Formats: sequence, structure tokens, C-alpha cells
Amino acid sequence: MTQSPQSPELPNDDSRFDLAGAAAITRIREYRPNAGQHERSLAELLKWAADRGVEVPDFAKVEVDEEFQPARNGVAVDAKYCGFQGAIPDELIYWSSRTNCHRSIVDQVFGAVIINLAPGVVLNDERFLHILAHEVFELAALKKLFDESGGYMTAERLYALTEPLSTVKNLHWHAWEQADYVLERLREAGK
Repeated sequence: MTQSPQSPELPNDDSRFDLAGAAAITRIREYRPNAGQHERSLAELLKWAADRGVEVPDFAKVEVDEEFQPARNGVAVDAKYCGFQGAIPDELIYWSSRTNCHRSIVDQVFGAVIINLAPGVVLNDERFLHILAHEVFELAALKKLFDESGGYMTAERLYALTEPLSTVKNLHWHAWEQADYVLERLREAGK
């Protein structure tokens, strides 16, 4: 992830666009049912995932969003973090901002990046692990890039890194590769 991806075309001509990190466009969409049809609470799932090497970093918090909007530009989405409407390509996005003057990845109220999950994600262990792994890997890599660039980057660069419909192998794509590996390893171990 040392190379910066090429910027995909921005979604419209008026130079403003919506920007959000989202778990979309994965090659694995079929998940095996839970053993014994057992469903876990969010706290149990987070511990279970951590036991399998996917730990939510200190800078993030996971929530189930009962009002989750399941599609983004016609693409199915299982999770999302942040979300900026009307971003301008050269607008600076900060990792964290103490003022309302700047948009930031870290939620100012909670002091953490909020990973919102669609309610259906927590009903299946494999799906949860896969989606969480994607978001955790993507956010960890983003934090490193923000840190390396002084705590901010342009909206256009953030879009290029996280856009799921991009044709380049961007950070979003690499996060899915890592999440796929975690899920495949789980399946090989027999859960």
C-alpha cells in the first residue's frame, strides 16, 4: 500500500460528491450458516472476531445501525463509516478535528470512528468476521496514511483510496483481499 492509487473519476460533473467508507464489492457473498443456528450478541461477536485475529482498534467503535441504508449508488453495502455529502475534490478531510469547521473521519461526539453495521451482518458469524475484517484493515491503513500526511488528505485522495467501484487496486480492494484471507483461513480451520 505504499503506492497511491490512481484517482477514479469523481461521480458527477458539478465537482461535489458524496464520500463514505463502505463495505461493498467483495468476491465472497455466500456465508455458511452458524453451527446449530446459534446467533451471538455484538459483544460476543467482537470477542469471537478478536480471538480470530480481527480486533477493533482503540480509535474505532462498532455499532449495529437499525436504520442502516443497505445500498450506495445501487451497490449493496454491509457496513459504513463516516459519510460526507457534497465534498469538494480539494477539500481537506481530517482524521480527527476538535472543531466543526473541518470534516473528520473520527466522530467528534464519540471520539472514535464509528463503524455502522447493517442489522443482518450480526446474524451470521462468517459474514460478521468478513465485514469487520474489511473495515478494520481499511481503517488501520487509512489511519497510517493520514498520520504520514500530517493528519489530513484531500477528499479526492480519500475517494480514490476507498471507492468500491474503482477499477484500480486501491486500498478498499486490498482491505477486501485481507478480509477474504481471514475468512478463508477460518473456513480451512473448520470454524
